Amino acid sequence: MDDYSDEELDDIVGAIVRKRSGRRLPSRRPSRRVSQAIRRAQRPPSYMKTRPRAGAQAEFPLGFSTIQFVNGGPTTLVMTGTPQRRGKPNRLTLIEARSAATVVGLVTIQDIKVGTLSQMMSNDPLPAGMFSADAVGTELEIAEVGPGIETTLIITISAAPPAGETLDLAASFICDALD
Repeated sequence: MDDYSDEELDDIVGAIVRKRSGRRLPSRRPSRRVSQAIRRAQRPPSYMKTRPRAGAQAEFPLGFSTIQFVNGGPTTLVMTGTPQRRGKPNRLTLIEARSAATVVGLVTIQDIKVGTLSQMMSNDPLPAGMFSADAVGTELEIAEVGPGIETTLIITISAAPPAGETLDLAASFICDALD
């Protein structure tokens, strides 16, 4: 039996079973329902965008100024972004770089503003970790941005880093282009 491959053994056993039972065994191809279920499972989840939203020409990033929390410095800093074209932000990404494991302060977003208008539902802060690069399901409905409209993120840290340590932050919006 070691001289036969698994496929050849399946064919031999199938032929013997068919001959004894007098009926045909089901084919190895999956049914139409199974095939459709496999195709559905291979599609990206509905919360993952695979193309720009309806009416959008393309997506583009809107970067913000980077900030750095240091020992003895302020615990609230402002990141600003100035768009060069009109767009509708829909995804915020925030990256933290800690100089050492001893930098343990909790980073929160106190406010997201487009111009002077807050985009927050409440005055309560949001944890910055919910906007990490690998977060899912974090699409936002933010007001339209455009040239001359400054976009700001107000970021706080719960405790200043220890002496000689830093915490750097970079952020960006992914926007649907509107023109």
